[in-house]
Amino acid sequence: GESLLNDATALVLFRVAALAAVGSAVGVAEVSIEVLRSAGGGVLVGVLGAVLFGFVHKRITDPLLDNALSLIIPFAVVFVAEEIHASGVMAVVVTGLALGHKLPVLMTAASRLQVGAVWRLVRFLLEGLVFLLVGLQLPDVLQDLDEPLGRVVGVTAAVLGTLFLARFVWLFPVTYLTRLVPSVRRGTARKPVKYPLVIGWAGMRGVVTLAAALALPLTVAGGREYPRELFIWLAFAVIVATLVGQGATLPIVARRLKLPPDD
Repeated sequence: GESLLNDATALVLFRVAALAAVGSAVGVAEVSIEVLRSAGGGVLVGVLGAVLFGFVHKRITDPLLDNALSLIIPFAVVFVAEEIHASGVMAVVVTGLALGHKLPVLMTAASRLQVGAVWRLVRFLLEGLVFLLVGLQLPDVLQDLDEPLGRVVGVTAAVLGTLFLARFVWLFPVTYLTRLVPSVRRGTARKPVKYPLVIGWAGMRGVVTLAAALALPLTVAGGREYPRELFIWLAFAVIVATLVGQGATLPIVARRLKLPPDD
């Protein structure tokens, strides 16, 4: 849930930046209105979706109908959010978190078992399909990339290095400086350094990164062209480097640091 809310926030900022790049006037007022409409509207639609579909779920006893409704809900919520130009991601996340939290009192045991099994299969198929489509796009991206090889390698290394370092630069302060707040310090024990290390290494990027890159405008202010293909390549590089590099080595890192098992 936190990850998707971060994605939604990033996409709002991306939309504002894209408007500025194509020459639209962007000031504090415009940014504030855009953030309020996108993020605030998404939360509002999500809450309404949770209330409405929670009411419906509570009155259904047939597991098949519960399953069908659970598959329809994300589409219904995102369509409503998009109609008012709010964040569909934010709306679906809020509805999903609220319904998931209340699931034991909304569904029968039979419905919960079936819904859980169906969504595990759906998630597996969707994730596989998404990354298959990402791979199929790669040859076209490489074909359109006409930048000098040295520049591509240098920029890619700079972006990946910044991405890796920025995550650790953010995580260590947020882990330890928050303990300066007395209520936080009383509520939780101080975590060893290996905790933020593992969380920092788990910074994999996925399809939202590629979706943002593919949504870049074709030209910027004044109709000028810019190296759009290079930005799309960088999105691919980030996804591959984090998923393959960090994703494949995350279990090794966790074992080497001897993290205690989840209790």
